Amino acid sequence: MNKLLITTLFCTIITGSVSKAQPLADYRWLPIEAKGEVVGRHENGFIEYKDKFYLIGGRGVNPVNVFDPKTSAWETKGKSPMEIHHFQAVVYGDAIYLVGAMTGGYPKETPLENIWVYYPETDKWEKGDEIPVSRRRGGAGAAVYNDKIYIACGIKFGHTSGTTNMSDSYDLKTGKWEELTDAPHLRDHFPAIVANDKMYCIGGRNTSVHYPDDFGAFFSATISAVDYFDFKDDKWYTLKEPLPVPTAAGGIVKMNNYLLYMGGEGVQSQAYNETQCLDFSTGLWSQLAPMHTGRHGSGAILHNNKIYIAAGSPNKGGGNLPTIDVFTTNHNYGKLFDGKSLNGWQVKAQKKDQGKNFWSVENGAIYCNSMGDTEHGYVWLLSEKEYGDFELRLKFRVSHEHKGNAGVQFRSRYDEEAIVLENEKGWLDGPQADIDPHSPWRNGLICIFLVNFIKWKFVQIQEELIYALKKRFYF
Repeated sequence: MNKLLITTLFCTIITGSVSKAQPLADYRWLPIEAKGEVVGRHENGFIEYKDKFYLIGGRGVNPVNVFDPKTSAWETKGKSPMEIHHFQAVVYGDAIYLVGAMTGGYPKETPLENIWVYYPETDKWEKGDEIPVSRRRGGAGAAVYNDKIYIACGIKFGHTSGTTNMSDSYDLKTGKWEELTDAPHLRDHFPAIVANDKMYCIGGRNTSVHYPDDFGAFFSATISAVDYFDFKDDKWYTLKEPLPVPTAAGGIVKMNNYLLYMGGEGVQSQAYNETQCLDFSTGLWSQLAPMHTGRHGSGAILHNNKIYIAAGSPNKGGGNLPTIDVFTTNHNYGKLFDGKSLNGWQVKAQKKDQGKNFWSVENGAIYCNSMGDTEHGYVWLLSEKEYGDFELRLKFRVSHEHKGNAGVQFRSRYDEEAIVLENEKGWLDGPQADIDPHSPWRNGLICIFLVNFIKWKFVQIQEELIYALKKRFYF
């Protein structure tokens, strides 16, 4: 009987329904089919005020767009008084504050001289207090704690120079500006967030990094160190565990006892789509389901146990997305692997390899170990159930010492009667996403397996992307 094959070591495919009270591993990113008009933009703010989401600022002079999660509809408000971008918006009282913003065009943007305040109830803007000349910058992280806005790091001179680690506070009641202790690391283009009486600075880069023949060298100068300011003892610290995939200008939220950092910008041509999760109880990072659309230069909102992200750029550098996605358990994905057993799976092999026990379950993952047997052919692990319309997501880990050669076949069928090499019966026809640690740059490229014929199907890949693949997958 022919079956669809999906073979992997560490599997989480998806197709059934999911209950509400589930761990973060069961969340998935989905696009929202929103109604109404919205202006695509990037380097903007995206923030919640009274259960509605405000898309504010960004490159160009843009209207404020307001999203209602109850109706999935956008509403258009008035435009900003000038071009305002590269800031992290915060809410205090009845207003949205923009501190440490820039204006003007790339690469010589200038920092704004004043704090700007937007009042959602009246759709009015107000020029706030002046920022001390020596403390003006954009691309900084900002967060509210005990009636003060705390501002960390940033860059003084657009995308040319002046990346800094200085930090300040602005008293929302008295209007007093105070210089604080410098953060441990320079960074700009990043979000800050308050959690457990600490302000965390995650991601970002040093945009002051340029080479004579490469002005955009800063795209690769991302910061992996995670710094935090402890409000209780008034000191900066650095987490032991760095951000696994460092990017700039990602979104961030605190959800229960976790920090989730998503997306961002780096060396690759596209925005990153990783969803990275810091567990406060262990201090360790893990990877959650990737974003539906990778993006950078916007913000993320936690609302009713869902995460929303809108606008931003899908590419390295500029780009204006008009879309909004949600991270939710309300989806139709389901698990192909139960995490405990190989129920729902079957092993297929040619006669000489039948009965070989290479596949097992260890520590919640499907594990393959063919060590000690060098005379085997293909031994496939197939899902028993067939799937038509599906999206497969999985994690695959290989051994540093015994790298092997493997892959994930999909839309493939096993033919029991196919005659292959040495007149053996049994072959799996179909495409495979390659996983070869010996040549890690080609991981994910497609190879077509046919009876007695294997063909690589190379999609055209720009030289820059090949470099990024080699860098990210090299062992």
